Amino acid sequence: MSRSNPTADPILNPSKRWFQWDSTTKGFKYYDKDLPNPKDASKKGANVMVPIPFKFVVLDVLTTVGGFSDKAKGSFYGNEVRNFMGATKTEIMEVKLKGETVLKGSWDSIKQQAEAMDAKFANSIYIGYFDENKQMQLGNIKLFGSSIGAWIEVVNAVTKSGKKISDCAFKVATTNPGKKGAVEWNEPVFELITVKPETDAKAMELDTELQAFLKSYFSRTSTGAPIGEEAASEIAAAEAYANSTATETIEESAGVTMATSTVVEDEDF
Repeated sequence: MSRSNPTADPILNPSKRWFQWDSTTKGFKYYDKDLPNPKDASKKGANVMVPIPFKFVVLDVLTTVGGFSDKAKGSFYGNEVRNFMGATKTEIMEVKLKGETVLKGSWDSIKQQAEAMDAKFANSIYIGYFDENKQMQLGNIKLFGSSIGAWIEVVNAVTKSGKKISDCAFKVATTNPGKKGAVEWNEPVFELITVKPETDAKAMELDTELQAFLKSYFSRTSTGAPIGEEAASEIAAAEAYANSTATETIEESAGVTMATSTVVEDEDF
């Protein structure tokens, strides 16, 4: 922390929860670093499952990277860049693994190398969601792999209709099965929903907070710094834990016991 140069202070991402799609359980999940670890009682950290239906209002959508390296036993993460036409050719993306930069360049220039090591193109979707206390909170959904295809389809449909994705809200209540060879998965189905005026007002407040953070974030460097080492480390830990438990769920059927969220879902969002 700097007295003379406040901009040198760490950037704190305002997201409360970092959600990801879980194909095996057909729902969302987030990592809570304060919960008891179900695999080791002496440690902390566990996934919290969020069953569908799950509703959220979109605040902003950025581009980043995701994925898991079986070889290195770690998750890929990196900086976030604005999502616009031609961004994959111009915006510099920094791919990290276990704190080390493994690739750097525009997505188009590093795509083949990234995919060869299982680093994947991802969307970082900042959202407003209602927690278990019926309070709207700022969160993030990171979509990559099979889940991002369904999202891109709905984004294209919304764009063609003349709407902005950042003005929309969605509900995930069903899934679509997918299969390629012996690999099977479940994709989320995103349904466009209407939003009450009071919900929209709360979302606007959260977005004001988010945009203040993003303004500071993007002003740090022309390429966009890592999203903040604390947040990045938490995301990487969540992805690493998610991958390890996902494997056990498939192989052991029952899998590792995980907490279940009590997120409130009102029919009238």
